[in-house]
Amino acid sequence: MQRAPTPSLLLEVWREVCRHIDIDESLARIAPILAQTLPVTRVLVRRVDREAHRLVTIAEGSVAKGPAAPAAARSDLDGAALALVAGWLKLDQVQSWRAGESSALRRALDSEAAGVPPRALVAGPLREAGDGAADGLLLVEGADELVERANVVALLLEPVAVALANDRRLHEMARLREAADSVMSLRSSRGCSATTSPSRWSAPTAGSRT
Repeated sequence: MQRAPTPSLLLEVWREVCRHIDIDESLARIAPILAQTLPVTRVLVRRVDREAHRLVTIAEGSVAKGPAAPAAARSDLDGAALALVAGWLKLDQVQSWRAGESSALRRALDSEAAGVPPRALVAGPLREAGDGAADGLLLVEGADELVERANVVALLLEPVAVALANDRRLHEMARLREAADSVMSLRSSRGCSATTSPSRWSAPTAGSRT
């Protein structure tokens, strides 16, 4: 049985965002929490890749009974669709559609696999703190009653945007570690010893001047 929205719902969502820096883990735990209040079947975070003209699915959380068809990993956008999505993101407005309803924007944002029964959809932009234009978006799928609760979905945009920012930093740190490991491997392959003079990118040792 679904319960009425309460401040505790938002608190539980924030708690999961703070506990799990990986957005896949966050959404996997957030989706069942939302299903206690909203007629939700799946929650997705997608990102606009403007250079490649596509939408990329970053993470998803499902509460559907039985195996669920995975969301499309990416959706190609033509120039008109990319401009439409970019324009909507600038508006910072939640948009919703009932099952069977369609529009050019929904067709651009949607990630439903072919053959899957149509579902209601609520979409909202994810704007990370300090950034300019948003490039992330939250998609919440479910029953038609979800459209009437779009205001509750709007409350989720801030914590999910934080989860997306955390995940971005996590992957950036992983790339930096990989780059550092590659440099160390290259130096080792060239026979550099541990006493080789540090480069200007090396971290200063204790007591050294910067």
